[in-house]
Amino acid sequence: MFYSWKPIINQRGVSLVEAMIAIVIFMIIMIGGQTYFVRSKSLIAYENVKRRAVAAAVRKMESMVSLDYAALNSSLNEDDVPVNLGTRTGTRTTTVISVDDAADGEGLDDYDGNTADYKQINIEVAWKTNREYSIEISRYVVE
Repeated sequence: MFYSWKPIINQRGVSLVEAMIAIVIFMIIMIGGQTYFVRSKSLIAYENVKRRAVAAAVRKMESMVSLDYAALNSSLNEDDVPVNLGTRTGTRTTTVISVDDAADGEGLDDYDGNTADYKQINIEVAWKTNREYSIEISRYVVE
């Protein structure tokens, strides 16, 4: 069988069926693209807030680490301090914990007599959008 493709000389324009099929295909592509655009826009907004939350936590950590070891105590603990995260407002929680390392004995069995071998600083920044998010950084400080 041999097929010959010959152009139709008297045909002008596009039929209604062809136009409708082209519009449907175009709409399917556009809906898929729009879904991607909306999702990526919300992801970018989340990452911007997260970046600001990390920066707020790091700023607080640097101010805590700059203190003398003796000044690091539980009186520096903070609960739900408001922080500006750009388009959102979050809360920062700071805790300072004295840690007794098990390597040199614990409590009364501590062979060097120092039950606070090092201190752990924890900083958490939390915020809400349609759900709750948080980041936490920790650092150990020794004398």
